[in-house]
Amino acid sequence: MKRLLLVFVFIVSFEATSQEVWIGCDINSQTTQFTPNEVLPIANKTTNEFALIFKNRKYIFGYLYDDQNRLKQTISSIAIPKKADFLIGTIYKDDTYSLYFSNTSKTKFSLVTINFKTKNFKTIERIGLDLKKEKVIDFLVDDNEINILTATKKSSILKTYQLNTDGYVGSQTFDLSHEKIMSDKGWEYNIADLIFGNPNFSSVKTIENGVPNALEKTNAFTKIYYKKGQLKLTNNLFNKYTYIINLNLKEASHSLDVFENDDYNEKFYGANSNSYIFKDYFFNIYSNNKKLNFNVYNLSSKALIKSYEIDKDQPIAFKNTPIIQEGGEFDSYRELEKTSKFLRKISGSKIGITAYENDNALIVTLGASEKRQSNKIIIGTLIGGIGVGILLSAFDSYSTTKSTRINCLFTSDFEHIPGNIPLNSFDIINHFIEEKKLQDAPLQSVFIHNDNYIWGGFSKKTGVYTLYRFK
Repeated sequence: MKRLLLVFVFIVSFEATSQEVWIGCDINSQTTQFTPNEVLPIANKTTNEFALIFKNRKYIFGYLYDDQNRLKQTISSIAIPKKADFLIGTIYKDDTYSLYFSNTSKTKFSLVTINFKTKNFKTIERIGLDLKKEKVIDFLVDDNEINILTATKKSSILKTYQLNTDGYVGSQTFDLSHEKIMSDKGWEYNIADLIFGNPNFSSVKTIENGVPNALEKTNAFTKIYYKKGQLKLTNNLFNKYTYIINLNLKEASHSLDVFENDDYNEKFYGANSNSYIFKDYFFNIYSNNKKLNFNVYNLSSKALIKSYEIDKDQPIAFKNTPIIQEGGEFDSYRELEKTSKFLRKISGSKIGITAYENDNALIVTLGASEKRQSNKIIIGTLIGGIGVGILLSAFDSYSTTKSTRINCLFTSDFEHIPGNIPLNSFDIINHFIEEKKLQDAPLQSVFIHNDNYIWGGFSKKTGVYTLYRFK
């Protein structure tokens, strides 16, 4: 009965949402020469133009559309650098688009600059960055800017390298050697070892706030929140502390904040914890197989705003869905009845929190997850808006995560609200993909443009790459 109610709510919500073909791009003539394995949507905020660039390991071809979605220019058969294993990001200036690439080990960086108007291009096989004593944490792509964030090995020194349309232009150093980072047992760590010291917990995820991120993405022990030169790097390697490194790239300043877990108990064997930043709030989760604590703090003052607890012998009073186990090997969807089973399931996996706003309510997901194999061929992202792959990664993990979770509704004051969880944009796109049987469409992409979600996919039958806009 619960499943039927959820399906009914979904159908009503879906019918209230419309989608339309936004751009249809016939790439059939180009694909006879080579098969692309990646698509790069680029939104130019200066000219309101939109570019679609397709690439494989050797070549690029592309299409430029004006602000009315009319085809303006095309480019074809542009060779890319030899060590261009993946795209970092793109910077544009007028009619020029600079595409930055990295090799797999993130030690060599290259550049292709394309001018749609003149159809000229320039390739730089190596832009000259020497990172032998450093390790790349992540690539910071936002607001038509690219910075490479690194950590000097065995130290607490971070660096950023700024790129522009012509190449590397400068760096900044943030020395946090004077800051103390302690483990649960009182051992001192440097920042590089905090992030990369344990290979089992060294994954770094960049979070795009405001979208329905999956637990598989937000349960990473190291997360980056980056917007307009302001960076927060959080680390939850230890259960007792959450470390937050603040970097201001505009003012070249830095600081370290520490949130101590009020519920930490060294006697709780097998406990784990994680955190999430949403707006000016810091969410903390701490659990073992007997209980779970979920706390909300003011990020600036560190004052506790709200606290919730789950006990293994009690029903969960603040959940708005059943306890959902999704993505299992033999059963893709199950509902768990007992709280004790929920706590036992998540205590054996990486726990996490995710939060976003929808219909004037805050939707919070608590639980644990692990990545399962995706059947989708999803490559590409919007360049020039948010960072490379951030939204696409969020959509892919949302669609393919194996998780055990509960979803909860709260007011802006974090008071629980009864009722159904409203559908989000990822739900609606997924329903469209399933309804049209497009799960295996090549070259899928997802991005936000002018406040609308756009999903794209290629039809081998027609040779058309189609972008759909969801209103």
